[in-house]
Amino acid sequence: MIRRPLLILCVVAALGGPSTWAHTELEVRIAEATAAIDAHPEDATLYLQRGDLYRQHACWDDALADFERARRLAPDLAVVDLDRALTLSDAGRDADALAAFDAFLARAPG
Repeated sequence: MIRRPLLILCVVAALGGPSTWAHTELEVRIAEATAAIDAHPEDATLYLQRGDLYRQHACWDDALADFERARRLAPDLAVVDLDRALTLSDAGRDADALAAFDAFLARAPG
């Protein structure tokens, strides 16, 4: 007879475990952010929020595209460069990340 803890571990492993659940939650949050963008397509902060979710989901190109859209909507928003830098760093594009960090520091107030 299989002990209950072993059975539970097998079921969790078969379902993908907490890692998969986290990605599913991110996908739901991305879908919600997309719906908000559809309702308010000129709101730069919504693109920043969805871009950060894409970054957490390791969808680097989608994240960078959202940050560029936010930049077009709000050119003076310095945090766009910080979000780009974090994404580029996470993607392993260190030279590009450093340039984006430098751009953020040059534009950031104070």
